[in-house]
Amino acid sequence: MKVSAQPYLPRMVREWDEEATRRLHQSLEGSTVFVDIAGFTATSERLARHGKLGAEELTDVIAATFHELLAAAYSFGGSLLKFGGDALLLFFSGDEHALRSCAAARAMQQKLDDVGVCVTSAGKVTLRMSVGIHTGIFDFFLVGGSHRELVVCGPGATRTVTMEGVAGAGQILLSPGTADTISAVNRGRAVGPGFLLKGHVEVEPLEPRQATSSTEALAQFVPVGLRQLLLGGEVEPEHRPATVAFVRYHGIDDVIEVEGAEEAGQRLDSLIRTVQEAVDERSVTFLATDIADNGGKMILTAGVPTTTGGDDEEMLLALRQVISSRPALPISVGVSGGRVFAGEIGTPYRRTYTVMGDTVNLAARLMARAPAGEIYATTEVVARSRTTFVVRQLEPFVVKGKKLPIDAVSVGDPKGTKSQREAGGLPLIGRNHEMEILGA
Repeated sequence: MKVSAQPYLPRMVREWDEEATRRLHQSLEGSTVFVDIAGFTATSERLARHGKLGAEELTDVIAATFHELLAAAYSFGGSLLKFGGDALLLFFSGDEHALRSCAAARAMQQKLDDVGVCVTSAGKVTLRMSVGIHTGIFDFFLVGGSHRELVVCGPGATRTVTMEGVAGAGQILLSPGTADTISAVNRGRAVGPGFLLKGHVEVEPLEPRQATSSTEALAQFVPVGLRQLLLGGEVEPEHRPATVAFVRYHGIDDVIEVEGAEEAGQRLDSLIRTVQEAVDERSVTFLATDIADNGGKMILTAGVPTTTGGDDEEMLLALRQVISSRPALPISVGVSGGRVFAGEIGTPYRRTYTVMGDTVNLAARLMARAPAGEIYATTEVVARSRTTFVVRQLEPFVVKGKKLPIDAVSVGDPKGTKSQREAGGLPLIGRNHEMEILGA
């Protein structure tokens, strides 16, 4: 396990484990680069019609793209902290970190111009990226119980997210903190709260650092739901049904600024443990965390990498358990269900297991709309659950990426159980040939 876990872990985690094993918080000076790549979700949806071959083709496209992008970033001393299906969060430290972060972003953009147009069995794919960069002090937390999760949040992370959110496709937006530390020739026009990066960035590439560790307990940093998957060896990419939840926590910047980073670390540790206990108990996978404005996000999955046969029900029950436990930070939740791409992506030296597709995006949109303390779920997810819940019907609303309004509910406490007849049994998946024989 310790060998196969290596590519799943940021270099920061391995070094942290060796230098300060049980420390919850670190503040480090550096520059973060947040890269969002547009085009993978649409490609996933189109290739889903091609079954296993489509999943393999999507994996090849993602692997080829990230291979080029990460090689460019690492050549300027970057370290990948978070690896989403279509986003990268990189950290640069040491001498000239701001300049190297800008050079890496420019190199990644040039690489995507070269490899970002792909011809697939579902048609031509054009990938675009937007980038936000901030330079300053960043807060990092290593928290949790059943696994220890690297959480990146705080004022520095918020400024990074803000820059990427304003940047348009093909743009690299620098915060004032970054723009003030680089040459004036690279400081472009103001856009919103930042400045565009312009021109070629003059800085020497670095020799890549070896990402190895002597620790014998790297499995402690891999979520419970992924450990068996890694032990099993090669992970097959696939399109399959899943239930996906995004859990956003709020107000962490305020806690850091008013009560201090140590208090923030204690609250994050309590929150992560609360979520872990609820999801581990119900075979829901704590997939990953990501950065957000004045907080952060947790991504949970049921149905991938393993299924219980009642994935919607288990997800909703786990989330209600979290809400009812009065978590240490306010949270908002969005839940959606449907087909996703699921698989291991990345390079031999840096990998992750992720989910992609319209289902994932819709869960994130529901989370963004939900008030603190509430769970917004699509009506289909609730209808498929054998456990019934107190629900409040929401007015249909439009979200980005959807032509038709979304039907969703706010999910309250459990109130009963459907009969087997009402529940309708379980769908039979992946047995079309056998069903044709039975039908004949």
